[in-house]
Amino acid sequence: MNRKKKYKPRRFVISELPTPERCRKMGGFRHQYVKVGNGRGMAILRCRARWASPLDLYRDRQVIDHAQYQAGLQFGRSYRYAIAGEAACHERSRRIDNPETSDMNEGLLRALACVEQAHAALSADTVNVVIDICAYAQPAENQRAMDKLRRGLGRLALEWGMVTTELCRRKQD
Repeated sequence: MNRKKKYKPRRFVISELPTPERCRKMGGFRHQYVKVGNGRGMAILRCRARWASPLDLYRDRQVIDHAQYQAGLQFGRSYRYAIAGEAACHERSRRIDNPETSDMNEGLLRALACVEQAHAALSADTVNVVIDICAYAQPAENQRAMDKLRRGLGRLALEWGMVTTELCRRKQD
C-alpha cells in the first residue's frame, strides 16, 4: 500500500521581537528557528545580534585586521576586569577598610598590568577611543576616531607580541 503522509503544518511560537531601535543597532538581527520539546513541530523564533560588539563589525568589514581585533578583545576584557569589574570594586572597598594589606589576586594584577601597559603605550586621546570602543562597545563616531582606534590597536598588538615584526631579508653569505 502506498500511503501518503499527511501534511502537518509546523507551529511556531514567536517570542517578542526586538524594538525597531535595537534592530538598527549593530547590523540588525539574524532570525533562527529552534526546535522545542520532543520534535512535535514546535519551534521558537530566536533573534540574535549580527555583531556582538563594534570590534566584530570592524573585523568582518576588514577595517581592522585579526591582530588588532585580538588586542582589542584582550584590552576590553582586562579593562572590564581591572576597572569596572566586581573583583576590582571588592578590592577597592577592601583597601579602604584595611589599607595596610596589599595582597591582590593574580588575575586582577595581570589585568591592571595590561591596562597600565596600554596607558603607557598610547596617547591620552587614543586610549580614550580604545576604551570607549573595546570596553564599553560604543561604535566610532567619525573617521578620526576610527583612525585612532586602528593606530591604537596596532600599537597594542605590537606591544603584546600579537604581530611579528620580522622583515624578510636576503640571505647574506
